[in-house]
Amino acid sequence: MKFISTLILTPLLLTAPLAFAFVAEMFPEANCGGASLGERNVWDDSCAYVNPGFASFRLKANSGSMQQGTLYGNQACAAPHVWQGCMGGVNALKVGECVTMSGQAHAMSSYWSPAPCPG
Repeated sequence: MKFISTLILTPLLLTAPLAFAFVAEMFPEANCGGASLGERNVWDDSCAYVNPGFASFRLKANSGSMQQGTLYGNQACAAPHVWQGCMGGVNALKVGECVTMSGQAHAMSSYWSPAPCPG
């Protein structure tokens, strides 16, 4: 019985779509300056905490349309945001594009929304 379950589940898992909303490479200085602080994968409809904080990021990968992202000044995804924008679809950030926020970010969230991109 266990063998049959494995035969059924394996193809489903292999064909499942990726659920990440975006991948960001973080930098300590504005305009993606300074040594990279690493990359962070932000899953769809999730909150990702980051320590240390960062001043700018470069979009490394994005997913489907209508994905939006918000970056927060505190290590909580309910804090005032320092940046907000589209991560996929029309008027979205382009992979490789660098963004400097209005302050240090310590958390990132993603969500799907049919609403226009936040300004």
